[in-house]
Amino acid sequence: LASKPGTLVSSLNASLATPLARKTFNVNFVFDREMDPASVQNISNWSIGRSNSMSTGGLYNWGIKIPATEVSIAPMPLSVVYRPDIATATVTFSIVQNSSGNATIDLSHILFKFKGVDVNGNSMDVSKDEYSGFSKIV
Repeated sequence: LASKPGTLVSSLNASLATPLARKTFNVNFVFDREMDPASVQNISNWSIGRSNSMSTGGLYNWGIKIPATEVSIAPMPLSVVYRPDIATATVTFSIVQNSSGNATIDLSHILFKFKGVDVNGNSMDVSKDEYSGFSKIV
């Protein structure tokens, strides 16, 4: 996922041109080891938010004010499906258009974080437990 600040939500999918429309999206995460399926599929082990990376001073786009039209994404995914044969999790979340039909989003600042365990019960390395389009951290 990547976009620039102020990207119209409707540019993600034509169905989002309608006020209050909702569209689900999937993001795939590939793990470098076999994970505990129950841990990965537990949506409470995942969080979705806005990156506040210290590489931007802990601020959104070096202190630029977040537009009033910027949408918020629910802090937990709708679902997560794990495929152990390819060590891949598909995280499903939704984006909702605002009531004016002019919502914006900066996908490069969406942060996905996972706090689960592998098949041996080992916790995720805290330096590698998140991904954002801005940081490219995996």
